[in-house]
Amino acid sequence: MVVRKYFYVDIDLIARQVAALRMREFTTRFPQQFATTAWMVSFTFLPFDIQLIQKKHMELLSLVDLIIFGWECKEFLEVGFGEGLSDARSGFFTDMIRF
Repeated sequence: MVVRKYFYVDIDLIARQVAALRMREFTTRFPQQFATTAWMVSFTFLPFDIQLIQKKHMELLSLVDLIIFGWECKEFLEVGFGEGLSDARSGFFTDMIRF
């Protein structure tokens, strides 16, 4: 598979920096599958906060091969409340799949 467009959404600056480093590594290791042009605007095109992404953003994306997003996983950890999708913080999950 050749990735033509890649967008990364994460509110955490450190996570975005790590992802950008990984994208550079992927481009170096797999240039035919993951060209630099696939992710040049991946960290700036969409809002960093998943809750701020609107339908208009998704319509501007047109065809996308890969969107990676993250949310806090405390509700799924044994050391957290362990309420899974019943936890109020899990609302982000439905926000991510609504489009």
